[in-house]
Amino acid sequence: MNILGAGKKRYHSGHIAKRKQTSNFRSPKVYSRKLKAPRKRLNLTLSAGLLGKIIVGLAVLTGIFLLFFSSYFKISEVMVEGAKTVNANEIKSFIPKGRNLILLKTDPIKDKIQKKYPQIKEIAVLKGLPNAVKIQIVEREGRLVWLTTGKRYLIDPEGVVSREVSEAESAGIPVVADAKNITVSENQLLLSPDFIAFVSYLDQYFYEKTNLKPSGYFVDETTYDLSVTTDANIKIMFETVRSPESQLENLKKILANYRDQIHEYIDLRVEGWGYYK
Repeated sequence: MNILGAGKKRYHSGHIAKRKQTSNFRSPKVYSRKLKAPRKRLNLTLSAGLLGKIIVGLAVLTGIFLLFFSSYFKISEVMVEGAKTVNANEIKSFIPKGRNLILLKTDPIKDKIQKKYPQIKEIAVLKGLPNAVKIQIVEREGRLVWLTTGKRYLIDPEGVVSREVSEAESAGIPVVADAKNITVSENQLLLSPDFIAFVSYLDQYFYEKTNLKPSGYFVDETTYDLSVTTDANIKIMFETVRSPESQLENLKKILANYRDQIHEYIDLRVEGWGYYK
């Protein structure tokens, strides 16, 4: 009796029993998971070139601020050199303290100063970092005084009218009187440098050559002719376009030979001749 096989269905060894299979697949429309989109990452790293540009830009902005807006370059010191007849404090007042040194324009300042002070021949306005200004001036030197319309004007070696002066300021400087009383103005080119040099030479050597002291210089019609009065009440007439040295030598000879006969004047204006009375 086959106990092991009782009630059992036998399978032939050559057949594989088929089992009922349950489907393991689900509907993708209902059960499949949704795919998430990949996250975008921000690239926060800076390239070396961009970082360099940012640093340069910041440096430029800092420099602009320091140059134009900080107090480091505000003018706090003003110096004046070369002032003799002009007031140094008045010259300083043309420079506004507290103004930015970098933005200060010097040319308009020079023009204003020279317009107010004609006796200034040259002027320079120098900037000194970080906050100083130096004004250097050269005043016109007075070689003679021009007397006209009752006023005295200081004349520099180039013949330019420097400024009006008092009689006290004229001391020690030859005074030339204009018989025609022509009006002049400051900073005007009035006389030639040759005329200035002629008068200066006479004033320096007249007494040495003639033993006469000049008491006054006069111009009548033109600066080509110059009359000199002396302490002996003798008037000497010169021609200013010729050498003062040769004319003084001629005057010396005339005085040596004819001094007792001369009572009014000696005229040296004709070259090679001397007339006296």
